[in-house]
Amino acid sequence: HAVLQGPLAAPLVSALFRSFPIHASPDQVEAFHLVLIEHCRSVVEDVLQRGEPIAIANCIGVSSVLLDRLMAGFFTSEPVLDAVNIVMLTLNSLTASGTYASRTLANVDQNLLVA
Repeated sequence: HAVLQGPLAAPLVSALFRSFPIHASPDQVEAFHLVLIEHCRSVVEDVLQRGEPIAIANCIGVSSVLLDRLMAGFFTSEPVLDAVNIVMLTLNSLTASGTYASRTLANVDQNLLVA
């Protein structure tokens, strides 16, 4: 949760996806990615339902990181589905009228969210 409250959430999450020992096996890397994606999903779900504006905006950055990793072929099959679900959850929460995330961001000075 604390990561999404700060201005460098997306670069930090991106760095986490690249941080594993050089000697890690492909199965260990995939397991690490699954744990990281699961944690991202849990935090993003929570933030989109009751988070601060900066944290909600950072969900977009995290989704961008996940899409970047997808396009780079970084994930195997199961993490791909999980990452797509997080991105879709974020987009749906931000674009559907009446959701907490869309109402919260609509009421915030947009200059505060651009860094």
